[in-house]
Amino acid sequence: MIYYGKFEFYTPDRLPEGMPPELASRVLWLRNDRGEDIYELRKRLPKGHKYVITEDDGSVRIVHTDPDAVFPSEGGHLYAVEADDEAVPVNPNALMETAFDPKEKKVKKKPERPVHPESVMGKAKKVEDENKALKADVENLKEAVRLLLEREAARGKPEK
Repeated sequence: MIYYGKFEFYTPDRLPEGMPPELASRVLWLRNDRGEDIYELRKRLPKGHKYVITEDDGSVRIVHTDPDAVFPSEGGHLYAVEADDEAVPVNPNALMETAFDPKEKKVKKKPERPVHPESVMGKAKKVEDENKALKADVENLKEAVRLLLEREAARGKPEK
């Protein structure tokens, strides 16, 4: 495994040779904590690897197999692992709840974190729970009305 560092936005002191100055503001300039520019680094990335981009906490943003597609973005950490490593899936759906463990060199399921009741997710869960309770109340009321209507209908029938 190779660790290429954490990447941050920056503005270069001088533009690459041949680049028109008016285009400079349209480019996202990134470099790692060693000062290596992502565009220059991508030219040296070895073929035949998987490139794992993570958050600070190890949450996997994406895994690439093409070094030309690697773009860690603001705050992203970049790792290269062997391409045949089955512990690092490329499927984005498999990555949503995963974190990369650089010590074990594998992607693992993220540990469950408690949801703070005042967070957006906490409030959404509260609303979801309230909606479930309201639906249950509505179903109970429907059943009570049905039973009352049956009882009223039975009382209104003439006896034989």
